[in-house]
Amino acid sequence: MKSFKQHIHEGNIEHYGDKNDVNFYDGSDKSMQVIGSYLGSISEREFMNPDAAVHQIYNKLGAMGADFVVPTSEGQSGSHKVEVKQVPHYGKTGAEEADQVTEGELNKFNMTIKYEQIPNGMYKVSASIN
Repeated sequence: MKSFKQHIHEGNIEHYGDKNDVNFYDGSDKSMQVIGSYLGSISEREFMNPDAAVHQIYNKLGAMGADFVVPTSEGQSGSHKVEVKQVPHYGKTGAEEADQVTEGELNKFNMTIKYEQIPNGMYKVSASIN
């Protein structure tokens, strides 16, 4: 039977919270694909209030380390164009000297949020990244 230390050294486990984590926005194509998939799932739902959908998007992107100014929706239909920024992170990766810290880069992308009221009184909201 293998010890836990042998299992770790074989590389059979995935590390949580590292740069390959799909819940961390780092500007890569993979993290943009994750964001695009989530935004696509928003368009499949109906909302009583379009701002509720925008807040769900804000919370999800916030969990990924990104931030944007939440717009207010007025009227039966409309759209918002917002700039999304990654909150820079600081810390150690283990490759630095003892007295050094790694500084993350500021990544930005644009997002368009569209909403419209449908006949049953609910709202369809769609968002896409540019």
